[in-house]
Amino acid sequence: MHMLKFRMRYWILQGEIWTLEVEGRGYIAHKLIAKSLTEFVREERRTVKVLDIGVGTGLVGVELQKLGFHTIDGLDPSQPMLEKARAKHVYTNLFCQYFTAGPTPGLDKDSYDVIISAGSLIRGHLPTDCFIEAARIVRPGGIICMLTRTEGSGSFNESGYQDQFRTVIKQLEEEKKLEEIKWEQLNYNSSSNGIMMAYRVLQ
Repeated sequence: MHMLKFRMRYWILQGEIWTLEVEGRGYIAHKLIAKSLTEFVREERRTVKVLDIGVGTGLVGVELQKLGFHTIDGLDPSQPMLEKARAKHVYTNLFCQYFTAGPTPGLDKDSYDVIISAGSLIRGHLPTDCFIEAARIVRPGGIICMLTRTEGSGSFNESGYQDQFRTVIKQLEEEKKLEEIKWEQLNYNSSSNGIMMAYRVLQ
């Protein structure tokens, strides 16, 4: 019980810290990743089924809706953050789950057209092998599109995280499950750079 209360206080605090960071550090990743997705999904966006991984307070969903996407689910391990996302009224379903290489409870194979994520592909948030599960739940022909920070503590480039990630991606490409369609350096916020990556699911 004490551990549960501690975790709840932790995630509530994280939600408040996240809000302050977004408001005070020129955070633009949510806008950039949503705009990047439109490069790969040009038409019939209203019916495209999107899963937002590491949904946080729902900023990506708001931007997606502005761009014509209306079937958006979200996943995050923090219930307090999910409540903030729910209040934005852009998500159809919200799942309080961790996203790993293993099957995600409640998410079937080929159940989404797109997986999108801003800022979660870093150590301590998403494991380097999470694309194994992403490739399972995105239908063939669908898109996995993520933007992550490459500078600062805990970034995509720190402690071999990117190398481990690339090893997993190489395996998925060799198995003909994924193909890279874009890898681009972008600003993550006003003070640090990031990488936008996009992959097409093949099977």
